Amino acid sequence: MSGDPRSIAEVLRERAARSDLWIPTSGSSMGRDVPPGTMVLVRPETRSPRLGEVWAFVTAAGDVTVHRYLRRTSLGRFVFVGDRAESADAPIRAEWLVGRVPVVEEGGRRRRLRRVSAVRPLVLAAVRGVRRRLSTRRAGNR
Repeated sequence: MSGDPRSIAEVLRERAARSDLWIPTSGSSMGRDVPPGTMVLVRPETRSPRLGEVWAFVTAAGDVTVHRYLRRTSLGRFVFVGDRAESADAPIRAEWLVGRVPVVEEGGRRRRLRRVSAVRPLVLAAVRGVRRRLSTRRAGNR
């Protein structure tokens, strides 16, 4: 889906307000909490995201993304990160938020998503980066 992020998010929020909005996922950036092919339930919220919650939002490119909330910038934009991502996403505007993702459905089974520290994904990404650099150095020394 591509287009104006604000318009796309508004349409999705309106749809979620009328009935359950289930969105399929395709990427692996959320690791085992939201594996590729999982359906996520998106609930519209009137409040801001809380640290560690999973939310759906629209990127500047018009793509719908499901990532964990990390922080708010000094300009009032929201920063999210995938659990397996190497770095945080570009900050997004409040009007690009679609809603919170409380439930996922995988293989016909539904489960609630837990709210975890958003620091965990960044620590794991840093560890993967260090491992990658070390393996590259070792390969170069052979």
